[in-house]
Amino acid sequence: MEEYKSRKRIFVRIFSNPHPTDGTSEYFKLPGEGEGFDIDADQIKNLFMKRYTLTKKDVKILLNYTQKEVQDTLTDWGKPGGPAEWYDYFFFFFLGYAQGGEDPNNLQFYDDSLSLEKIHDAIKTLKPYAGKPKIFIIQSDNLNLIPTTKVLKGPEDRKVEPRKIPQDADRLIIHSDIPQLFANTSHEQYVKQIKIQGAKAGESTKVLPKCSFLIQAFICVMENEKYADVDLLTRTCHINALMDTMVTNICFHYGEDEKVKEKLTLPLTTTTLTRQVKLKKNE
Repeated sequence: MEEYKSRKRIFVRIFSNPHPTDGTSEYFKLPGEGEGFDIDADQIKNLFMKRYTLTKKDVKILLNYTQKEVQDTLTDWGKPGGPAEWYDYFFFFFLGYAQGGEDPNNLQFYDDSLSLEKIHDAIKTLKPYAGKPKIFIIQSDNLNLIPTTKVLKGPEDRKVEPRKIPQDADRLIIHSDIPQLFANTSHEQYVKQIKIQGAKAGESTKVLPKCSFLIQAFICVMENEKYADVDLLTRTCHINALMDTMVTNICFHYGEDEKVKEKLTLPLTTTTLTRQVKLKKNE
């Protein structure tokens, strides 16, 4: 298959909402050492700046945007004279929580929720984006999957909402709802956020925070030289394979029902790409 035209002009924007919509929940993302207050955002930024030698202009973390700011910003980038005219590849990361804790088609932002459909609609008719690959990587934690003090094993029947498939061309969407906390069951914040009775954070929990499984797998595959010449869509198969291993290897320490794992699903990947997207390390 033919490749998309690229002059190595990559536009990366990371919408980071470390907390659910203001006041709706006490959960929060585990912070890294950077500006994003979410280790996922920090590590994504590091990946693109170091491996692909992008600048701060190319890669930005957008913290705690309202749903209107998200729509307006996506639209503004695609206006005449906006960055969409200059860049070749677009990576949009959405790091946050699903609406109501579980609806994958709606993401929580600072003030309210916004549907994925409206996010996609904000750019699909703008000419500067046309014919260029737009990659959406969405980590929206499903809080209903997390064990609680009252219900350690979670709901018996997980409600799985149908996902909307994009209709316009040149788009790749990778979407996971496995909570970031499941990548950090040995971290002291796991105990504090889930508030499991009788559990204490001892020496074994003094560990560094880890990214959500999706972001861990994405970074691992993008950095692996074995896949250096592999197109991005094909790499999603390797991302899912890594995540399958991560889910299998989740270690629960406080009596959580292992059936929780059965409710975790691998990322949904949908695509309307018409050519191959290839990213190679800049030397």
